[in-house]
Amino acid sequence: MSNMPRIIEQSVRAYVGGENLQRGWLYINNNAVSERYRRDRTLKARCKEVQGEGEDKFCLVTFDAKGITNSYCTAGETGSDEGHCEHIAALLLAWMEQPETFTEQEPLQETLGYYEKSDLIGFLRQLVLFQPALEVQLDALLAATGPSAVQKKRVTVNRELYQRQVAHLFDRDVHAWGAYYEIAKEALLIKEVGDDFFEQDDCANAAAIYTIIATTIIDNYYQSLDATDKLSGVIRACAEDLIKCLAEVRDDKEVRAEILKALLAIYELFLSFGWGDVLVEDISKGVLRLATTEEKQVVAKWIREQEVGQEDDEEDDEGYEDEEDEDYENVDDFLFDLEADQLDDETYLRHYRELKRTDMVVDRLLKRGHVDEALKEVASTIQYEQDLIEVADVFILHKYDAEAERLVREHFKGLKGDRTLEWLKDYYDEHNDMQSALQMAGELLSKQKTFENYEEARRFAEPLGRWDTLKRDLLETLNKDKVRNAKLLIQVALDDERIDDALDLLNLVRSSKSSNDYLYGIGLDLELQVAEAAEGPRPRAAIEIYVPRAEAWIDLRGRDNYAAAARLLTRVRGLYDKTGERNVWMEYIAALKEKNRRLPALQDELRKAKL
Repeated sequence: MSNMPRIIEQSVRAYVGGENLQRGWLYINNNAVSERYRRDRTLKARCKEVQGEGEDKFCLVTFDAKGITNSYCTAGETGSDEGHCEHIAALLLAWMEQPETFTEQEPLQETLGYYEKSDLIGFLRQLVLFQPALEVQLDALLAATGPSAVQKKRVTVNRELYQRQVAHLFDRDVHAWGAYYEIAKEALLIKEVGDDFFEQDDCANAAAIYTIIATTIIDNYYQSLDATDKLSGVIRACAEDLIKCLAEVRDDKEVRAEILKALLAIYELFLSFGWGDVLVEDISKGVLRLATTEEKQVVAKWIREQEVGQEDDEEDDEGYEDEEDEDYENVDDFLFDLEADQLDDETYLRHYRELKRTDMVVDRLLKRGHVDEALKEVASTIQYEQDLIEVADVFILHKYDAEAERLVREHFKGLKGDRTLEWLKDYYDEHNDMQSALQMAGELLSKQKTFENYEEARRFAEPLGRWDTLKRDLLETLNKDKVRNAKLLIQVALDDERIDDALDLLNLVRSSKSSNDYLYGIGLDLELQVAEAAEGPRPRAAIEIYVPRAEAWIDLRGRDNYAAAARLLTRVRGLYDKTGERNVWMEYIAALKEKNRRLPALQDELRKAKL
């Protein structure tokens, strides 16, 4: 078992969330996790429902050397992706608490090697029969890998298969409680296949899957009217990725046309329901930025045809005139933008200057090769950071990378906001200028002292051999105000496995004048992360963190909070056993039960935890 990464409760919490972690402990405390197996770096188990009735869940978690790479939970014949649910939490907690209870299995390839090819084909057919979602995943795997690594060729996905799969999601009572959540969850599982294609630079197949998901949901949307907005969230995610695909697919006119048609359908849906001004704007800007002049004319034609089809229905739709007028204004503006390429330069530039649309002005100037004039336009009009970033992306689109970089770097006379620093950092990273990327990451870290920015600075500094010096200077600066910078200092100490330093910082913040803001500044999760790290070298220090936190959970009342308290107290008991102070534990838990004897739910949770 030496090749399995170490699992601690904090990592489980980070993966499944606090609520699912608490529920996971209910399965552990009720001995509801059975059939525990381990095959190499994969864990499997069956979870029996502990609250209400329901089919058993079968869970699977896969690891690499660093941590969890994938997880899956399925219920009987209704397979669904529950990769971050309470059952996954229970499986991880079972491994964390009792790894010896997992039965070792031989590697899968060895087991499969015992069977003939015809047998394996039969097994696959049975799996697909009982789990239709597997057909989608198998189809994606075959299409993505091809017949061999040597003779790899592009394989077009089976569109009918995916259309049938998404349409099948609506073969249920869509008005039943939780139905939209389940549909959205399973649709996102199918979308992950498209994400895999996109990561492999197969944007054509990725776009096909995104399009099928979005358009099929739209076809069913007007009938189901999802009041929870779960389905609109799936459509939104597909739209965002379709825009990315449009940027990457350059030469395939058929694929590009399909993407544009799907984006227009999403645009019209969101506009008709009055949702997502941001997405509507993103789609229109994306199409205007990425579509060719010919494609823009085609999109404009589609919109006009759609308007003609709607005219016959206008007499039946009274009321909501203000909303309809606003929709028409949005569409009219979009149409003008789409057809603007046909305008002469003078009319075009005058119109968009009046609208203060510097991005459109710059786009036309760069198309004409008037780079200096475009730079002057930006210098005289741009006042806000976000507008500057949008215009810089226009320069990038027209292959004026150096001008874009200089523009962002110099426009505000050296004053760089967070968005500017992020843009420059990413620009230098993409252009393999690690020195400049490190400078931007360092400035971000000095402005926003977060562990994420700390890790980014380290990523750029280590290859340059500058991390030790940079880290020393950073810690020296942070230590000048330890209370204000305590959160990052603690995270760095844990990252360095300096447990005593992390504990000292916690105590310093607790005793400071700002101790009332302790949890707000440090955070409950980080406090418990320190306690978990301290369990080995400093068990008494861990107890001093766990006990007050458990008592705070109890004071909040409610069964979930009692379960959380019982979970912490279970760890406290183990730590007292470790220090040889079992008698101290017995006195403490007896006093706690007596003090809270009027809380039957708490007593029940303590009993379940065998405390």
